[in-house]
Amino acid sequence: MTDKDKCVPTIQESYPQVFSFLLLGFFGYVLIWFLQVGHRVEALGVLRVEFIVAAVLASLAVLLRPRMPEEAGKRRKSSLTYYIAAFFVCIVVQLPYSHAPDVSLQVFIDRVVKFAFMAYFMTQFVRSPRGMRFFLAAFLSACFYITQESFRAGLTGSMVWQNQGVPRLHGDTPLFAHPNSLGGLAMGVLPFVYFLFPVVKSNLLRMMLAAMTVTSMGCVLFSASRTAYLALFVLGGFLWLSSRRKALFLLMSMFLAAAAWPSMPEHYQVRLRTIFTGEEVEGSSMQKRKEILRDAAAVFHEHPFGVGVSAFPAVRQQVFGRVQDTHNLYLEVATNLGAQGLVVFGLLLMKLMATFRVSRVSIEAQMRRVESRLGELRKTPGASFEPLRTHLNDLRMLRAACMAGMGYIIIRLALGFFGHDLYEIYWWIGTGMALSLHNIDQFSRKITDRLTETIHVS
Repeated sequence: MTDKDKCVPTIQESYPQVFSFLLLGFFGYVLIWFLQVGHRVEALGVLRVEFIVAAVLASLAVLLRPRMPEEAGKRRKSSLTYYIAAFFVCIVVQLPYSHAPDVSLQVFIDRVVKFAFMAYFMTQFVRSPRGMRFFLAAFLSACFYITQESFRAGLTGSMVWQNQGVPRLHGDTPLFAHPNSLGGLAMGVLPFVYFLFPVVKSNLLRMMLAAMTVTSMGCVLFSASRTAYLALFVLGGFLWLSSRRKALFLLMSMFLAAAAWPSMPEHYQVRLRTIFTGEEVEGSSMQKRKEILRDAAAVFHEHPFGVGVSAFPAVRQQVFGRVQDTHNLYLEVATNLGAQGLVVFGLLLMKLMATFRVSRVSIEAQMRRVESRLGELRKTPGASFEPLRTHLNDLRMLRAACMAGMGYIIIRLALGFFGHDLYEIYWWIGTGMALSLHNIDQFSRKITDRLTETIHVS
């Protein structure tokens, strides 16, 4: 190895350097948020542990900026940030004109500003493949704990009781207590498991991902959530489109569905069929949902520029004497933020998916270059493969994260047909992932250029 080779930075040093304690702090914040530690441990709830950790992380993110590598150069800022800013503006301008100003201000602070910090933390701390692994580990660990907790409760029946005429599994914390919320969380795990499983090297981690699949599918089934059932079909379509062996994927999916259907309890089969037939069964909410949709359409027609953040229930009560929310993401956006908000939200989603796609295409191109270079070096006596192999593993993980992020957003859009989730954290997780992957990709391309243009001889 020459003196010049010794001066070349390692792969890890070629990314922005984030202090390990900041990554650990972010890891803890993700766990605290999803597991609702303040709810589970009363003393921590009194101390407002989530707020304290968020405040500390926000302060450190400003004070301790990541150390950039010497070869960083000029970086291209993602235009996704402008769409996020436009979405914020659409929300803020509605606050003074809200039909329920107190509710709107509270929701804006508690469910928009606070949740947006998740995306901010991701852009500040997830600056390298190592940082992305920290986030994925925290997110999936939290989801695994929640799903296994509910899955075990479903097996014993301790968290199952009648809801809309069928026994339904509920979650153990307020965020995921409702079966639809629990089923939605469990569905969000599946694209991460599917795309990460092939790139994980550790048998232990693969076993954990397999166990996560079981607990998540169990929560989806026993929640009896038509919302989650529909999202499962949509996810299957996305995975089929992304599969390289579409015929084999389709045959395996049909086989698994045919094998699983007879073992599915009859009351869940009936509930699943109502998605496609629209028939009314005992305890069904189909007619109520249709009534809500008609009311929401009427409110939007009367107030095309929106009634304010989370103000639809108040307007509905005033006009129709009924208080339930829209139970539909798209009508929630339309009634709350108006036609202009619906357009901006749609553009934001399109840009979000495009950002994932651009990063994926770039990463896949880098993978092909690295794989080609590895093939050439195998013919070079004394060549060192380790840097290229390490980088290739990072690229494979980043590609899996891109695909999982896209699947995650698609699932949330499918869940939106039966749920009003505009002010939930899921969109901020998606935007945070997209921005982080965009930033990481710009550094990984420089690393790919360096590694594919030199030969390391040991």
